[in-house]
Amino acid sequence: IGQASGVSDSNVSVGHQDNTPSNNRALIWDNNQANGDLSTFSDVTEAHGINGFNEIVGNRLTVNDNRRPFIYDLTSRTMRTLGTLGGGEAWANAINHSGVLTGASQLSSDEQRAFTYNSRTNFTTLGTLSGYDSSEGFAINEAGDVAALASYIDSPQNGQRAILLSAQQGVINIGTLNNDTDSMARGVNDDLIAVGESIKMDGSSRAFIYDVNNANLSSITIDPNTPRTLHLASQTGGGIP
Repeated sequence: IGQASGVSDSNVSVGHQDNTPSNNRALIWDNNQANGDLSTFSDVTEAHGINGFNEIVGNRLTVNDNRRPFIYDLTSRTMRTLGTLGGGEAWANAINHSGVLTGASQLSSDEQRAFTYNSRTNFTTLGTLSGYDSSEGFAINEAGDVAALASYIDSPQNGQRAILLSAQQGVINIGTLNNDTDSMARGVNDDLIAVGESIKMDGSSRAFIYDVNNANLSSITIDPNTPRTLHLASQTGGGIP
Protein backbone atom coordinates (compact mmCIF):
# COMPACT_ATOMS: atom_id res chain seq x y z
CA ILE A 1 0.00 0.00 0.00
CA GLY A 2 1.35 3.40 -0.89
CA GLN A 3 0.45 7.04 -1.26
CA ALA A 4 1.60 9.74 -3.68
CA SER A 5 1.51 13.17 -2.03
CA GLY A 6 3.02 15.65 -4.47
CA VAL A 7 4.41 16.23 -7.96
CA SER A 8 6.79 18.88 -9.29
CA ASP A 9 6.74 20.82 -12.56
CA SER A 10 9.38 18.41 -13.88
CA ASN A 11 7.11 15.43 -13.14
CA VAL A 12 8.98 14.16 -10.10
CA SER A 13 6.50 12.61 -7.66
CA VAL A 14 6.89 11.96 -3.95
CA GLY A 15 5.04 9.86 -1.40
CA HIS A 16 5.55 6.84 0.79
CA GLN A 17 4.99 3.14 1.14
CA ASP A 18 2.85 2.15 4.14
CA ASN A 19 4.33 -0.48 6.40
CA THR A 20 4.04 0.45 10.06
CA PRO A 21 4.17 4.05 11.38
CA SER A 22 7.81 3.65 12.40
CA ASN A 23 8.76 1.64 9.31
CA ASN A 24 7.16 3.51 6.41
CA ARG A 25 9.40 4.19 3.44
CA ALA A 26 9.60 7.58 1.71
CA LEU A 27 9.58 7.29 -2.09
CA ILE A 28 10.50 9.43 -5.10
CA TRP A 29 9.35 8.61 -8.62
CA ASP A 30 11.41 10.17 -11.43
CA ASN A 31 10.37 9.55 -15.06
CA ASN A 32 8.01 6.82 -13.82
CA GLN A 33 10.90 5.02 -12.16
CA ALA A 34 11.43 4.65 -8.41
CA ASN A 35 14.31 6.89 -7.34
CA GLY A 36 16.39 5.49 -4.48
CA ASP A 37 17.80 8.80 -3.21
CA LEU A 38 15.94 8.71 0.11
CA SER A 39 16.64 5.02 0.71
CA THR A 40 20.11 5.93 1.99
CA PHE A 41 18.41 7.60 4.96
CA SER A 42 16.97 4.69 6.92
CA ASP A 43 14.97 6.96 9.24
CA VAL A 44 13.08 8.81 6.48
CA THR A 45 9.51 7.52 6.58
CA GLU A 46 7.31 9.88 4.53
CA ALA A 47 7.71 12.44 1.73
CA HIS A 48 4.75 14.84 1.68
CA GLY A 49 5.54 17.66 -0.73
CA ILE A 50 7.81 18.89 -3.52
CA ASN A 51 8.20 22.30 -5.16
CA GLY A 52 9.25 23.46 -8.62
CA PHE A 53 12.93 23.34 -7.65
CA ASN A 54 12.64 19.71 -6.57
CA GLU A 55 12.97 20.48 -2.89
CA ILE A 56 11.20 17.71 -0.98
CA VAL A 57 9.72 17.86 2.52
CA GLY A 58 8.55 15.09 4.78
CA ASN A 59 9.26 13.31 8.03
CA ARG A 60 12.10 11.36 9.53
CA LEU A 61 12.38 9.70 12.93
CA THR A 62 14.70 10.32 15.84
CA VAL A 63 16.19 7.47 17.86
CA ASN A 64 13.12 7.76 20.11
CA ASP A 65 10.76 7.45 17.10
CA ASN A 66 9.73 11.10 17.32
CA ARG A 67 8.97 12.80 14.02
CA ARG A 68 11.08 15.65 12.66
CA PRO A 69 10.59 17.63 9.42
CA PHE A 70 13.22 17.34 6.71
CA ILE A 71 14.03 19.26 3.53
CA TYR A 72 15.81 17.28 0.82
CA ASP A 73 17.30 18.98 -2.26
CA LEU A 74 17.10 16.51 -5.11
CA THR A 75 19.60 18.52 -7.19
CA SER A 76 22.39 18.82 -4.62
CA ARG A 77 21.33 15.63 -2.78
CA THR A 78 21.61 17.33 0.58
CA MET A 79 19.24 16.99 3.52
CA ARG A 80 18.43 19.28 6.44
CA THR A 81 16.58 18.04 9.50
CA LEU A 82 14.58 20.63 11.43
CA GLY A 83 13.61 20.91 15.06
CA THR A 84 10.33 21.65 16.82
CA LEU A 85 8.51 24.53 18.51
CA GLY A 86 9.47 23.18 21.92
CA GLY A 87 7.57 19.89 21.95
CA GLY A 88 8.57 16.35 21.22
CA GLU A 89 7.47 16.13 17.57
CA ALA A 90 7.05 18.18 14.41
CA TRP A 91 6.22 17.28 10.81
CA ALA A 92 6.17 18.93 7.39
CA ASN A 93 3.30 18.71 4.89
CA ALA A 94 4.06 21.11 2.02
CA ILE A 95 6.63 23.50 0.52
CA ASN A 96 6.15 26.40 -1.91
CA HIS A 97 8.43 27.51 -4.76
CA SER A 98 10.16 30.01 -2.46
CA GLY A 99 11.31 27.20 -0.18
CA VAL A 100 8.89 28.02 2.65
CA LEU A 101 7.36 24.93 4.20
CA THR A 102 4.42 24.35 6.50
CA GLY A 103 3.26 21.62 8.83
CA ALA A 104 2.73 21.38 12.57
CA SER A 105 4.72 21.06 15.76
CA GLN A 106 3.94 20.15 19.30
CA LEU A 107 4.52 22.91 21.83
CA SER A 108 5.97 22.42 25.30
CA SER A 109 2.33 22.09 26.37
CA ASP A 110 0.05 19.42 24.92
CA GLU A 111 -1.09 21.78 22.16
CA GLN A 112 0.23 21.89 18.60
CA ARG A 113 0.55 24.79 16.16
CA ALA A 114 0.88 25.18 12.43
CA PHE A 115 4.16 26.76 11.40
CA THR A 116 6.07 28.12 8.45
CA TYR A 117 9.80 27.68 8.09
CA ASN A 118 12.44 29.04 5.76
CA SER A 119 16.22 29.22 5.95
CA ARG A 120 16.20 32.99 6.57
CA THR A 121 13.65 33.35 9.38
CA ASN A 122 13.57 29.77 10.69
CA PHE A 123 10.30 28.83 12.42
CA THR A 124 7.30 31.13 12.58
CA THR A 125 4.51 29.93 14.86
CA LEU A 126 1.05 30.42 13.38
CA GLY A 127 -2.20 30.76 15.28
CA THR A 128 -5.44 28.85 15.47
CA LEU A 129 -9.13 29.68 15.51
CA SER A 130 -10.51 31.29 18.66
CA GLY A 131 -11.82 28.57 20.98
CA TYR A 132 -9.58 25.85 19.54
CA ASP A 133 -6.28 24.75 21.06
CA SER A 134 -4.34 23.46 18.03
CA SER A 135 -3.70 23.89 14.30
CA GLU A 136 -1.91 22.16 11.43
CA GLY A 137 -0.85 23.52 8.03
CA PHE A 138 -1.46 21.36 4.96
CA ALA A 139 -0.65 23.63 1.98
CA ILE A 140 1.05 26.97 1.34
CA ASN A 141 0.91 29.45 -1.55
CA GLU A 142 3.62 31.81 -2.78
CA ALA A 143 2.51 34.63 -0.45
CA GLY A 144 2.88 32.34 2.56
CA ASP A 145 -0.85 31.86 3.15
CA VAL A 146 -1.52 28.46 4.68
CA ALA A 147 -4.52 26.13 4.25
CA ALA A 148 -4.95 24.60 7.67
CA LEU A 149 -7.04 22.83 10.27
CA ALA A 150 -8.11 24.07 13.71
CA SER A 151 -8.80 21.32 16.23
CA TYR A 152 -8.94 20.26 19.86
CA ILE A 153 -6.09 17.92 20.73
CA ASP A 154 -7.55 16.77 24.04
CA SER A 155 -11.21 16.80 22.93
CA PRO A 156 -11.39 15.70 19.27
CA GLN A 157 -15.13 15.09 19.64
CA ASN A 158 -15.58 18.87 19.76
CA GLY A 159 -14.87 19.04 16.04
CA GLN A 160 -12.43 20.58 13.62
CA ARG A 161 -12.62 23.55 11.26
CA ALA A 162 -11.00 24.46 7.98
CA ILE A 163 -9.09 27.71 8.31
CA LEU A 164 -6.78 29.90 6.28
CA LEU A 165 -3.78 31.38 8.05
CA SER A 166 -3.26 34.50 5.95
CA ALA A 167 -0.08 36.54 6.08
CA GLN A 168 -2.18 39.70 5.63
CA GLN A 169 -5.59 38.86 7.12
CA GLY A 170 -4.72 36.57 10.03
CA VAL A 171 -6.89 33.55 10.90
CA ILE A 172 -9.86 33.13 8.54
CA ASN A 173 -12.66 30.75 9.54
CA ILE A 174 -13.83 28.90 6.41
CA GLY A 175 -16.66 27.12 8.24
CA THR A 176 -18.64 24.14 6.95
CA LEU A 177 -21.25 23.40 4.29
CA ASN A 178 -24.91 23.39 5.30
CA ASN A 179 -24.37 22.77 9.02
CA ASP A 180 -21.89 19.91 8.56
CA THR A 181 -20.00 19.00 11.73
CA ASP A 182 -16.38 19.30 10.58
CA SER A 183 -14.23 20.64 7.77
CA MET A 184 -10.61 20.62 6.64
CA ALA A 185 -8.67 22.81 4.17
CA ARG A 186 -6.28 20.93 1.87
CA GLY A 187 -5.03 23.53 -0.60
CA VAL A 188 -4.81 27.25 -1.39
CA ASN A 189 -3.72 29.12 -4.52
CA ASP A 190 -2.18 32.55 -5.00
CA ASP A 191 -5.65 34.11 -5.46
CA LEU A 192 -6.62 32.98 -1.93
CA ILE A 193 -9.03 30.34 -3.18
CA ALA A 194 -8.99 27.33 -0.88
CA VAL A 195 -10.19 23.76 -1.37
CA GLY A 196 -10.90 20.98 1.10
CA GLU A 197 -13.63 18.80 2.50
CA SER A 198 -16.74 19.40 4.62
CA ILE A 199 -17.76 16.43 6.75
CA LYS A 200 -21.28 15.40 7.77
CA MET A 201 -22.26 13.83 11.09
CA ASP A 202 -22.36 10.37 9.48
CA GLY A 203 -18.73 10.73 8.37
CA SER A 204 -19.41 11.28 4.68
CA SER A 205 -17.76 14.30 3.12
CA ARG A 206 -18.09 16.75 0.25
CA ALA A 207 -15.41 18.74 -1.51
CA PHE A 208 -15.60 22.51 -1.14
CA ILE A 209 -14.08 25.57 -2.74
CA TYR A 210 -13.81 28.84 -0.80
CA ASP A 211 -13.02 32.24 -2.26
CA VAL A 212 -11.69 34.53 0.47
CA ASN A 213 -12.27 37.64 -1.62
CA ASN A 214 -15.95 36.80 -2.15
CA ALA A 215 -16.40 35.19 1.31
CA ASN A 216 -18.38 32.31 -0.18
CA LEU A 217 -18.11 28.59 0.54
CA SER A 218 -19.54 26.28 -2.11
CA SER A 219 -19.71 22.61 -2.96
CA ILE A 220 -19.83 21.14 -6.45
CA THR A 221 -21.60 17.80 -6.55
CA ILE A 222 -22.69 15.63 -9.46
CA ASP A 223 -26.23 14.28 -9.16
CA PRO A 224 -26.00 10.49 -9.81
CA ASN A 225 -29.41 10.60 -11.53
CA THR A 226 -28.33 13.32 -13.95
CA PRO A 227 -24.56 12.91 -14.20
CA ARG A 228 -24.09 15.86 -16.56
CA THR A 229 -25.81 18.30 -14.20
CA LEU A 230 -23.84 20.26 -11.62
CA HIS A 231 -25.45 21.60 -8.45
CA LEU A 232 -24.07 24.26 -6.14
CA ALA A 233 -24.60 24.65 -2.41
CA SER A 234 -23.43 27.69 -0.47
CA GLN A 235 -23.30 28.56 3.21
CA THR A 236 -26.06 31.08 2.59
CA GLY A 237 -28.50 28.16 2.71
CA GLY A 238 -29.36 27.24 -0.88
CA GLY A 239 -28.60 24.09 -2.79
CA ILE A 240 -27.79 20.60 -1.69
CA PRO A 241 -28.98 19.70 1.85
